[in-house]
Amino acid sequence: AHLRRRDRSQHEGLCDFAPARCRHSPKCAPMLRGQLGRHESDECPFRPVLCPMTGCGCTMALDKLDEHLERDCPRVLCKCELCEASVCRADLEEHSQSACPLASVVCGLLEEESRMSCDHRCERRALAEHRRSCVFRATTCRHEGCCHVTTCRLLATHEENCGWRVMPCPDCGDDLLLGSLQEHLESACLEHMVACPFAEHGCPALVPRRLVKDHLTEACGAHLAQLCEAVAMRDVEIRNLKEEALHMRSEFEQRLERLEQALGGRGDGGNGSGSGSTAGVRRCGNT
Repeated sequence: AHLRRRDRSQHEGLCDFAPARCRHSPKCAPMLRGQLGRHESDECPFRPVLCPMTGCGCTMALDKLDEHLERDCPRVLCKCELCEASVCRADLEEHSQSACPLASVVCGLLEEESRMSCDHRCERRALAEHRRSCVFRATTCRHEGCCHVTTCRLLATHEENCGWRVMPCPDCGDDLLLGSLQEHLESACLEHMVACPFAEHGCPALVPRRLVKDHLTEACGAHLAQLCEAVAMRDVEIRNLKEEALHMRSEFEQRLERLEQALGGRGDGGNGSGSGSTAGVRRCGNT
């Protein structure tokens, strides 16, 4: 076009035949300005595009879109390596950890008493079946009145020693709770064998509790003789204790006298004090 010199610069800024460069990448070849708009909007392999997957929202260069969809896009459906279920890439890890039926999991049922847990490993789809028979599953004591919860492997031991277990008294045969059996034997069972009240005085008899009174009546003479013998032995013990006390008193007086003699050279005051102490000891002894 023929232009005046003063209009040349303005025309060059708008001319469709002027050389131009793509603003998306320096890798694009130079082109005419008239071609630039269509190139940047429709043809440039480096133009920014929005990920087509709903919910992703990422923007990247067109030449990176396939790589984004293949490796990074969280909304692309991927196949689980184990069960081959179609899962969003963003949910794949959670699927593997909590939902995949073929993932390997540990039972993990915990026993409170020992803090031990089941370490059996199986596929997730088999976990429920395993836990129905797992020895670490929780179970309740079968004895009426007992609410204790323990694991299946400890249940037999608990029920054997459960205070609510009903069992017959080994002596009278009455049905009792295991927790009250000892008290029953010690205070109530009429057939339980008990020692004679005079056992501490030498009576060796063991009789059923219901026959204690009869035994006391029948063995009255023997019990009286045992009491007399016990009193005589007590008198001997008292006499021996008195003799031992007199012997200890004599030894104490002898030691005190030797101490006074050892201190006698220090003055009359010391001797007077020692004599007073000896007299006091002797008065205490006479008393």
